[in-house]
Amino acid sequence: MAAPSLLCKPSYKDAATVGDCPFTHFVRMSFALAGKAVAPLPTKKEDKPKWLLDDHNGSMPCLAPAGPADGTGAVSDSLQIATAALPAVPADEASMAAAQGFFPSIAKLIKNKEAVGEGDDVALRAGLTEALAKLDAHLVTAATPFFGGVAPGLSDGLIATKLFVIDVAAKHYKSFTLDASATPALAAYQERIFAHPSFAETKYDPDDAITGWGEARG
Repeated sequence: MAAPSLLCKPSYKDAATVGDCPFTHFVRMSFALAGKAVAPLPTKKEDKPKWLLDDHNGSMPCLAPAGPADGTGAVSDSLQIATAALPAVPADEASMAAAQGFFPSIAKLIKNKEAVGEGDDVALRAGLTEALAKLDAHLVTAATPFFGGVAPGLSDGLIATKLFVIDVAAKHYKSFTLDASATPALAAYQERIFAHPSFAETKYDPDDAITGWGEARG
């Protein structure tokens, strides 16, 4: 049986390559962790099939089990897609609860155009720092190498792909990086998970992240 198609954003550099999207990265990493195949299909705006526009408001990533020409059974919710491939265990559920609001705090800071220490930058920076501290404390309490337990799971795909956004785009636009002295457990985790094949083999070009977030900043 052919692998299901995953319609996703194309790279700015090469339309045939998967582009910047932490949610696509999350889905692909989850499939990799589960040892299951999925076929990424970078799809430009003008090439989105009618069923994707009509039934999913054009949202991607979108898993199309029947292929890009047929939207039967298609799913465009990244968490739903990832969970179907890699079901959550209790450790994942606890970790994802600890990660509530994590990505919005990243996005808000990156989109802020004020200089460091000026205006809303102060509160947004503090908010993201607090979210990272919460994840660090959760890892310390869990006393496991990964958020999913002794091996990476669904929550690792969810969290690690957002840490990548910080490592690339938040660093580039807001000079914000993970502080190893403040969150040592999370910093060690990031090094560990970024080296994991499931993460490394499914990540997108950092240059695409910089371009994409540049557009998001307006």
